[in-house]
Amino acid sequence: MEESETLEINKIKEKSSKNSKINQEQIHDLLFGEKYSFLAIRYTQLILLVLSCILLGEGVFNITKDRPLSQITTVLAAFSPFLSIYTYYTITESLTPSLVMISFYALSRCCVKQRPQNYIFAGIFLGITILTRPLTGLLLVCFLPILYFND
Repeated sequence: MEESETLEINKIKEKSSKNSKINQEQIHDLLFGEKYSFLAIRYTQLILLVLSCILLGEGVFNITKDRPLSQITTVLAAFSPFLSIYTYYTITESLTPSLVMISFYALSRCCVKQRPQNYIFAGIFLGITILTRPLTGLLLVCFLPILYFND
């Protein structure tokens, strides 16, 4: 590892150690050790993005009942550079697309089966998404009409 990378990692760790919140870097430090935590974060976020692309396709199928459309959506999301560009960074922009797609899937489950568990699941993931990036609270403008007009 180059000296500049080591200095950058040390600066990041200083900032995160001052922060009292537990973040993904600290969790990965505990699980994989300091030496491999950044590498593990990259792969964890990549796996999360792949799973959320699949859930996005399932969410589209739950709402539209059109399997080809859901498959196209999954492929487009999986190969979109706008979704994967931040995957290798430890910033909130890397988690936000995945959390939005998981929230959409949770909402689509409410459209399929109107059970209290589905609404709780959707609320939890939407809350996590909004806490991660407050601007995603604008999703409520899109999500509430879907729930309101759901037959």
